[in-house]
Amino acid sequence: MDQQKTILVATDGSPAASAAVDAAVALAAALQQAVRFVHAASPLAEELFAEYFGDKPPVERVIESDSVLAAAAECARQQGVEVEVDLIAEAGSADLAAEIAGLAEGIHASMIVVGSRGRGSVSGAVLGSVSHGLIKFATIPVLVVHARDGG
Repeated sequence: MDQQKTILVATDGSPAASAAVDAAVALAAALQQAVRFVHAASPLAEELFAEYFGDKPPVERVIESDSVLAAAAECARQQGVEVEVDLIAEAGSADLAAEIAGLAEGIHASMIVVGSRGRGSVSGAVLGSVSHGLIKFATIPVLVVHARDGG
């Protein structure tokens, strides 16, 4: 993805994240940008990084091992959008938000797209939220997408 702009999409396979994937792919297609999907899954990340001795596993191996990233990548490919994937270790929502924001900055993403499960502002503040954290940490625009049909 040389000089092409990239939209970073955080996904966990939930209905809200799936809606975020769809929105990001549609935006990327319209803007002729690429997408980069990131999924936090500690056991799988640890397994793959151990398998490749700390090196980054090949994209094909990550997609073969991670159904969440595989589904997102397939959505992008069906729309003719260039795709990359990242598998990272899970963390608390604030740490995960900071890590995603840092990744977006590191790849010079044009925006971050993330789903929101729609917890109210009070429970979101108490329980923590990646989308709220991204709004705090990101230095680029963040699009928060809600699940369709209240999912």
